[in-house]
Order: sequence, then C-alpha cells, then structure tokens
Amino acid sequence: MGHVSAKLGAAKVATAKVSLRESEGKAGHTQSIERAAAVLRTVARFGGGARLADVVARTHLAKPTAHRILSGLVRAGLVEQERERRCYHLGPEAFILGAVAADRYSVHDLCQPALQRLAAVSQSTVFLSAVRGLEIVYLECASGSAPIKPELLQVGHRYPIGISSAGQAVLAAMGDNTAKKVLIANAKRFDEFYRAYTPARVHQLMERARVDGYAVNPGLVRPGLWGISVAVRDAGGKPVGALSIANSGPISPERQKQLAAELKREARGISDQLGKTPNLLQRGPTVAH
Repeated sequence: MGHVSAKLGAAKVATAKVSLRESEGKAGHTQSIERAAAVLRTVARFGGGARLADVVARTHLAKPTAHRILSGLVRAGLVEQERERRCYHLGPEAFILGAVAADRYSVHDLCQPALQRLAAVSQSTVFLSAVRGLEIVYLECASGSAPIKPELLQVGHRYPIGISSAGQAVLAAMGDNTAKKVLIANAKRFDEFYRAYTPARVHQLMERARVDGYAVNPGLVRPGLWGISVAVRDAGGKPVGALSIANSGPISPERQKQLAAELKREARGISDQLGKTPNLLQRGPTVAH
C-alpha cells in the first residue's frame, strides 16, 4: 500500500512540475509579446527614427534584449533600419496592418471636418488624440496656414496622461480618484523624461484646466511649443481623448479663450458621434482599481 502511495505521490509531483513548466513557458511567451509591442510602440513614437538607445531608455529593456527584439521585428518587416544613421522606423508590414485596422478603427471621417475647421480658424496645426491605457496618443491632424514644424509634434507621438495640453485636458476631466491613480502610475515617467512637470506643476495645471474648461501647455514639453486642448468625452461623460491646437509660440489669454470656445464646440460634435461606429475614442484610462 505504501509503495502505491509513493508512486501516486511521485506522479503528482511530476504532474505539478510539468504544469509549472507549462505555466512558466506561457508567461515567458506573453512577456516576449509584451516586450515586442513596447519596442514597436517606441519606434512609432520617434517619427524621425528611433535609436537603440531611445528604445532602451523608453522600455527599460537591457540593450542586448532590445537589439534582439528589434532584429526580430526587422526580419518580420514590422520595423526597418536606416543604414546611414542606424535608426529604426516602422516597416512596410506595420503599414499594411495599420491600413487593414483603419477600416474598423478609423476616426478620419469622424474628426477631419472638425480638424479642418479648427485649422482654418487657428491657422496652426490641430490634433485629435485618444486615450490608450495611461497614455494620450495623437491620431489625426490638420494644418492651417502657419503650421508647426513636424518634428515638434506629429501623429503617432504619445505622452503619459498629464503631459502636454491634451494629457492635461484629459486628466482635468477625470474624477479625483481616477486622476490620482493615473498620476501615481505615471509618476516615474514624469520624473524620468519630463522634469518640467513636477507634482506641484501638474496639480496646478490640472486645477487651472478644471476652472477654465481647457488646458494650456506653456512650452513645457518642448521650448516654444504651446498648446491648448479640451477633452473629448464619450456618451457617459468619460474623457476618451482630446482636441488640441499646437502653436509655435505663446498664446495670449484672450486668444486662448477664443480658441477654447471653438475647441469646445467641435469636441461636443465629435462626442455626439461616438458610439455609432467602432473607433479608437471608446476607452478611458486603464488604471488599477
């Protein structure tokens, strides 16, 4: 009887070891996918080309790991490397995937008329951005007669919520508890990459935006680049994105009020259209509860 029990015990241990290995293997595969996605998003963020050092800094991956992932993405056609500067760009397969996804998630028809009207009024560059997790991502733009330089801000750029006028507008539109969780989750990135956004400054900008009904970035992300934004809300009132006007230089208080009125009107129009078709403006911030 004892011999049988010993065999059963050994079988259970063996089964447990196999299950553990399978679990560890699945976790490893999931981690690899998440790392590759983080690298791909980082490459997309640097429109002029991302260096290996940029990828390492943004993802916190070890240099050999980042290089190995980039090499795999290059082989898959999702990323390509510029030989002269050795910078990485999104590859042709990324374009194809994006083109296919655009049929389901495109916000072009939804927002372009509003962006064009705002560009004509402001004469500058206008953006629509969307909340993705703890970030604000710039999706669409339209340019007026005096646009900003593309290297200052362009479609594909992303910032932690709380950074830029768009991120501030979204943060200000949240409830206190959600805003607090977002700030805690993004605090490390603020300190590491956006030193101008101290905790005191972020709270000051957020409260100012709540009072005014719009957010202003007074050149904190890039010197000389000002922005003014209002939140875009879904049918339930949750902030899911922002409409922004980017300007090369300061925006006077009087001009801020004028542009804010135009932004609010167009944001209401976009909000009224949300929910009628699948799009990227459907998810609020992802924070721990």
